[in-house]
Amino acid sequence: MSMLLMVRAMNTKVGNPLRKLVLIKLADNANDSGECWPSYQHIADQCEISTRSVIRHIDALCEAGLLQKQHRPGPKGNSSNLYQITLRGDRESLGVVTESHKGGDTVSPGGSDRESPRTSHSFEPVNEPVNAQQAGRHGITFKAIQEAYNSICPPTLPACAVMSEKRKRQIKAMCEIDFMGTKPFRKGIEVWRQYFTDCLTDRHWCGDNARGWTADFDFVTKPANAIKLMERMN
Repeated sequence: MSMLLMVRAMNTKVGNPLRKLVLIKLADNANDSGECWPSYQHIADQCEISTRSVIRHIDALCEAGLLQKQHRPGPKGNSSNLYQITLRGDRESLGVVTESHKGGDTVSPGGSDRESPRTSHSFEPVNEPVNAQQAGRHGITFKAIQEAYNSICPPTLPACAVMSEKRKRQIKAMCEIDFMGTKPFRKGIEVWRQYFTDCLTDRHWCGDNARGWTADFDFVTKPANAIKLMERMN
């Protein structure tokens, strides 16, 4: 993965959150030249949307000039796509895109990729306070926590591209951890930054294991895992 390409992809406005997620997934798979060749099904599984939606969003990214797709027939009748991330379509017209979603891409708990009809603007990280009273004094917001993680943990751990409702709930649960008589994650964003730094000291979490598995944002913000790490660090 090219970290520069990942950052550029995260900063590119495409006007649709699921399309942005597909672009970020492709950037995550790409080499330093911006090339990758994941299957539609792999992208769909990772983004938790349908393959039909993946195909539609990839076609839209190609039309916008952000991506090039080359069909490659295989020697045994199978085939694959080679993607070249260009980001040349990162122009002003993509900054705000008005879309009326009618039975298109929506997100629902049931696994569908459908959203209710709405007008969507640029895909930006959320900036809601984790705790209204604490946020005013310490700047603890979902956006600040996401940015702290992304500035410290990648590329060793996967980047956090989307602050989902599930992730917000986990962060709120983290703020309720009572460790040694205090609730450390309410004290300020620097506590979160130190925690993410400590996560990189756990060799097992960073891929030094038989499976080559690595932790991700969901794993490290699970309260039970955070408590275990803090106990080891103390």
